[in-house]
Amino acid sequence: MVGKKRKASEKSTEENVTKQSGLTAVANGGKQDETSFPRGGASVLTPLEHKEISIKAAKDLFSGKGGEEPAKKRVKSDKKSSSKKKSKKTEGESAVQSESSASQVIHDLTFKQLTPDTLLLGCISQINELELVVSLPYQLHGVVPITEISDPVTAAVERVANQQEDEDDDENDEEEQRGLPDLKKLFRVGQYVPCRITSVKTRAETKKKNAIELTLRPEAVNRNVPKVDVAPGVALSAYVQSAEDHGYVLSFGIKDLTAFCKNADAEKYIKEYNNGDPLVAGQIVQCVPLEEAEKKRTVKVTLDHDKVANGVVNEPSANVDAVIPGLLVKGTVQSVQENGLSVKFMGLYDATIDTVHLPQASSNYKVGENIQFRTLFCIFDTEPKRIAGTMLSHLVKLSAPQNFTESLSTYGTQLDEVTVTRVAGKKGVFVSIGNLDDVRGFVHISNLSDGRIDKLTKNDETFGVGSTHRARVLGYSTLDAMVLLTTKESTLNDEYMRINDVPVGGDVEGTVVHVGDAGVFVRLSSTIQALVPTLHMSDVKLTHPEIKFKKDSKVRARVLSVDVGKRRVYLTLKRSLLETNLPIIKDWESLEEGLVSHGTIVNIRSNGAVVRFYNNISGFVPASHMTETKVSNLASVFRLGQTVKATVMKLDKADKLMLLSLIKAVQAKREEKKAKKQEKEAKYAVGQTISATIKEIKPTQLNIVLENGREGRVHINEAFTSIDQIKNRRKPLSGNFKKGESIQVKIVGSRDSKTRKFLPISRTGEVKSITECSLDMDNDKVVLEQKDFKIGDQVLGFVKSVEKRRIQLTLGMNTMGQIRNQLVSSKLDYCQNHKFIVGEAVPVEVLSKDEEHHVIELVAQDENIPRIHSIDSVEEGMSGIGLVTKVMQSYGLVVQLCSGVNGRVHRIDLLDKYIENPTESFKEGMLVRYAVAGVDKEKKRIELSLRKCRVEPESVSEEDPKEINSVADIEAGQVLPGYVDNIANSGVFISLGRKVNARIKIAHISDDFVKEWQKVYKVGQLVKCKILHVDMENKQVEATLKKSLVEGIPAPKKKRAQVEDDSDEEMEDASSSDDEEESDNDDEEEDKEEEEGEGEDSDDEMLDVKDIDEDMVESAQKDGSDDDSDESDNDDDDDDQQVDALKLNGGFDWTGQIPDDTNEDDDDDDSSDEESDEEDKKKKNKGKKEQVEDKTAELSTNAPQSAADYERLLVGSPDSSYMWINYMAHQLQLSEIEKAREIGERALSTINFREEQEKLNVWVAMLNLENSYGNDETLEAIFKRACVYCEAEKVYLQLANIYERSNKIDKAEALWQDITKQFSQNPKVWTQFGLFYLKQDNVEGARNLLQRSLKMLPKFAHIETISKFAQLEFKYGEPERGRTIFEGLLSNHPKRIDLWSVFLDMEIKAGDQETIRRLFERVTAMKISSKKMKFFFKKWLQYENEHGTEEDADLVKEKALEYVNSA
Repeated sequence: MVGKKRKASEKSTEENVTKQSGLTAVANGGKQDETSFPRGGASVLTPLEHKEISIKAAKDLFSGKGGEEPAKKRVKSDKKSSSKKKSKKTEGESAVQSESSASQVIHDLTFKQLTPDTLLLGCISQINELELVVSLPYQLHGVVPITEISDPVTAAVERVANQQEDEDDDENDEEEQRGLPDLKKLFRVGQYVPCRITSVKTRAETKKKNAIELTLRPEAVNRNVPKVDVAPGVALSAYVQSAEDHGYVLSFGIKDLTAFCKNADAEKYIKEYNNGDPLVAGQIVQCVPLEEAEKKRTVKVTLDHDKVANGVVNEPSANVDAVIPGLLVKGTVQSVQENGLSVKFMGLYDATIDTVHLPQASSNYKVGENIQFRTLFCIFDTEPKRIAGTMLSHLVKLSAPQNFTESLSTYGTQLDEVTVTRVAGKKGVFVSIGNLDDVRGFVHISNLSDGRIDKLTKNDETFGVGSTHRARVLGYSTLDAMVLLTTKESTLNDEYMRINDVPVGGDVEGTVVHVGDAGVFVRLSSTIQALVPTLHMSDVKLTHPEIKFKKDSKVRARVLSVDVGKRRVYLTLKRSLLETNLPIIKDWESLEEGLVSHGTIVNIRSNGAVVRFYNNISGFVPASHMTETKVSNLASVFRLGQTVKATVMKLDKADKLMLLSLIKAVQAKREEKKAKKQEKEAKYAVGQTISATIKEIKPTQLNIVLENGREGRVHINEAFTSIDQIKNRRKPLSGNFKKGESIQVKIVGSRDSKTRKFLPISRTGEVKSITECSLDMDNDKVVLEQKDFKIGDQVLGFVKSVEKRRIQLTLGMNTMGQIRNQLVSSKLDYCQNHKFIVGEAVPVEVLSKDEEHHVIELVAQDENIPRIHSIDSVEEGMSGIGLVTKVMQSYGLVVQLCSGVNGRVHRIDLLDKYIENPTESFKEGMLVRYAVAGVDKEKKRIELSLRKCRVEPESVSEEDPKEINSVADIEAGQVLPGYVDNIANSGVFISLGRKVNARIKIAHISDDFVKEWQKVYKVGQLVKCKILHVDMENKQVEATLKKSLVEGIPAPKKKRAQVEDDSDEEMEDASSSDDEEESDNDDEEEDKEEEEGEGEDSDDEMLDVKDIDEDMVESAQKDGSDDDSDESDNDDDDDDQQVDALKLNGGFDWTGQIPDDTNEDDDDDDSSDEESDEEDKKKKNKGKKEQVEDKTAELSTNAPQSAADYERLLVGSPDSSYMWINYMAHQLQLSEIEKAREIGERALSTINFREEQEKLNVWVAMLNLENSYGNDETLEAIFKRACVYCEAEKVYLQLANIYERSNKIDKAEALWQDITKQFSQNPKVWTQFGLFYLKQDNVEGARNLLQRSLKMLPKFAHIETISKFAQLEFKYGEPERGRTIFEGLLSNHPKRIDLWSVFLDMEIKAGDQETIRRLFERVTAMKISSKKMKFFFKKWLQYENEHGTEEDADLVKEKALEYVNSA
């Protein structure tokens, strides 16, 4: 028989050739014996000897010795050598368990030990609609999805799924209309099933709890069972394939083998365990073969439970992998251990039986004792392989324990007394429960005490055998038939262990677990978690609830409802429901008509709303009873989750119907408030004097308690009327009052405690308020407002807050003022070092008032501080303390004198001594002492000086260089220090004084010939120059930087030829340039004076051509227009110089921007009359014979000064819009508006028609001109003409921008409306219109515009347009709305990387680190290409390096590494 089984096993598992090759040889030998003795007489070899033969045969086969020796000799040889090689394993032994070990280590089965393909015996504990919950050994639980039961059940599920997808089809045959299989008809609770693990997921993977997924498919459970093992006594799992006339066809999942069960063999099972219903396809059953399978394709089986439970496996399995859970086998005890038994079964295989699965202590068993047990689980993918068994009677008999559900209550039941019956070492103790003999209890060692217990003995003082304890039921293991208990004191004292224990409507305290999409999860006890739905998190909608509800924080809540069936508890955190004094509606029996209670709106309909109370009791409120006035849309007045006070109007307890009203409750509340209001007004009217007690002393107020217990306060300004009353100026209230002191106060009003808004005493009943009181008992006392203060008033202020550049003071209860740091004292040390504290008293004087912005500027009561409130109050010679607001290395400083009044400090005026980089010692925010050096009130410019000779004349020494204020202070031959002010094409300009510059010609820059002379010096550099010539009439100074002249050092000698050539050329250049420049300067100065005189009235009028193309600048450079200005930076060469295309010498700026007084010099351009290097070279090339004065050459380096100059330039550049527009500006400076228009018309007719951009620039200039100097008719005429000759869309956009910059908002908006109609298909039009609205604070207009644009624009432009509007919301609107728009975009287009990138950029600018990091985590969790993922990780790392910590950066690196490893 063994030979047949071996042969059949080999054929059924051909893939295991290596493992079975030895068995094949034995099988062949067995076949010869069968031929010699065809009947009777079994083999004389025991199963163990068969196994040893197999091992030896495998060893010989793999070692290559062949089979020359007879089998018997190999057996004997193997027997002789077996004792010497007990510790060694051969290659053949890898297919079976080691025989050398007399015992195995016994371990618990834990979740961590589980692996896919582990086989277990389970017991169904719960049946759900789409899954089975299976109780596994050692209190584990697994889930069997409906698709892992059998093939017919899976097919039925797929059929239903396909039916739902094709629900629109017309086919409605009966088969397709069947629903999902009813698992409660296919299985029963308590049914034992062998199963295989398909997946094991930890809490980190599921983010909930450990999960074990199982399969009951026979083809998976019986995967390794060969056909030869199918024999009588072997209990196997199978599913019903079909029901026939005489029985059922079953499937084991074993290849080439099916089973058939006659109706007679299934009758008892159907009657006892299937409610008499016939078996259906896909149903899982346990059966026992009635015959050996051998070569049969169909084997007869029985479903009789007694035969299945009592069927014993008599023959060993073909291999250890063929052993499955649920087999009843006989074994022999190999060793007895403290925690169980080690046994051998089938004569070949080792197994363990844990003490938990022994009916008595392991010490009661003896080595060599024969036992019968059932296999419990098998783990074959570990080394060594593990097989465990059980000897518990209910598992051996496959029956449920008796009378358990009738003898013990459910989870959480308190047990007054349990007795320890057995101590299981490091596992725990077994206990008996009262007098219930059939019930076995177990307390794990971790649940014995709140403290740690490592090991127990049966004589333990506390938990020894026979000791009694209080316990509480934690659960019940269906498979182990064991009640799980705890004796922990903390668990025994838990108030809520069962859902039934939680009272509906009761107040509870809990701990926040986490915040999810469904709401806030709160732990009420060690076993109960509750949910706070999103509607009940707060009375107001929370955008970021995770900020309010931190993990592990304590919260007080009220129980809304309890669902015992689903084990769910719902809470509310609404303060309106927690603090209500009204009765709670939680059952229908206590309801009465007229009852008033608080409820929550859960549904809003057109005809009313549904209000829900506690325990899911709801009522309906008709629309007529929701508001006193008729409302067309109730959703606009009420919102879901809103707490309302409702009155029961009608009640039907039988049908559980209730009609509510919100109006009656409102009316009752209004009457109640009115009565309270009248009562309070009588007691606490304004002007009443009452006694109060000081409750708390704060820096700026006294918190007091009035006679009736009501809270009040005395503001610090109401506590003192003069500085003489204050004992301690730093802490006035603490120095004059004590806590608990009784004082007399006068009521002056009330204040809302939430909004802090001051209220008249008559409105105090409407809100929760604090009574405002005063210690000034003057009958004429009134609360001062901002309008009551006048400039020059001396008042007493108290520090409210200290900011970086100012101090906020309270001047009265409702009035604030601010004093700049530079105005707190006339002493610089005090301003710099005095640290103000909140509440400090400061005597101040009102300096200025800004009624529009509600700001009062203050100054200390110090006569030495100048009272400057505007530029009109500034006089030359004033001295004071100012605040440095801007440091410009190339110019100097900007110093704030007071709010809105700034002065400039030239670098010459920073120090008495000249040093390199004088601005380096000054920083923004520094306080400095200044002296006013000059005031130009027409141009609104203030010149300041920080020189000691001005601010501290008494400390001036004779060694300090004298201040140069004008050309008169300079004499020829002087050597003076100065700073390089400008480097122009024709030389270098040195700043010697605030308004005095010296020109250094190219020939006087250096003793040596320098080809690239412009790189020798840089703007701001400290140099020494020697004065060559002073022109007092024209106020011009000529100087030299040659060391030979400045320091008297002889110039280095050159080669003779070179020196002669160079000197000749330099002499010619110098002489010619001197004559030309001197003559030119005379004319230029006269022209400048005339232009300045004529242009004064129009100095503030400017035309705006802001959007002129950059090509204008390039053409202007080519034409050689005004390159040199005293504000230009270092110019490398002629071709690279940058020119402000529309900046004019007369003060006009065609960009429409107001010139920055803090960055411009008051002096005229001294460099405008210089020559360029190119002109010098041209003159050298002409020769020395004939020299002709070329006026056009000068125009390339000098700004045009007259109409003739412009006309000559336009001859060479007729297509340059830059020239034409400057010509127009020149006429405007002369107030020749008509001539400017004529020049514009000439430009349009002269410029070549191909130069579209140049023409557009002129049209824009004319639009600006008409907007500033014309009327609506002239502007409209130019606009219509421009639209004809240019691209209309560009003209429309330019005019809209012109309107906006000139503050003609209404016209701009009307034009934008017209633009969106004319050019509705252009996304740029809509986004620019939206930007316009946002700049005007019309947020709703911009949002409505987005909706309009999506209706007009093509679909392909929607994403870009929505993205642009979201960016505008971030920059100019509400970032939260921009965030919402981006979230909506990304939900529909999650793969658009460009949208993610823009969203991240916007969030980074917004600066919310938690939001930014969550966004980075989301995008890096997406499945995108590695290249794109690299981009986001680099961006994230860069962000953390700049804004985070090293730990944050390391975390990003770890995530990136995880991504790389998982890729």
